[in-house]
Amino acid sequence: REASTPTLLLLREVPLYFLAVRVHFLSGLLTFTAAIGVRTLAEYGLGHPHFARGLVFMLAGAMTFMIAMYNVSLIHFKSFAHLWVTYINVLKARLLNRSPRFGNTCGLLAFIAAA
Repeated sequence: REASTPTLLLLREVPLYFLAVRVHFLSGLLTFTAAIGVRTLAEYGLGHPHFARGLVFMLAGAMTFMIAMYNVSLIHFKSFAHLWVTYINVLKARLLNRSPRFGNTCGLLAFIAAA
């Protein structure tokens, strides 16, 4: 079978790795931005609370924009949440299924590390 796009080829041949990269890339960006927001509140929250709140809301706006732009660029998924659900389902199938399609099961520690 031939895939019409490289994305479909990756989703068909190596779904776990493809989904893991897509999910963890944006999750990492969002977590990093949230950590900057927490640090901003911790450093400026006592001395300049209005300034700190303004910076945190600016970072929240940036995070919302990241998710919106990512949702617009998704081709085979409805949203970032749908991408996460698909990733968890593929990970669960990889954990439980020992069919030749998935190879050996990944084991509980690999499941926890990936999730």
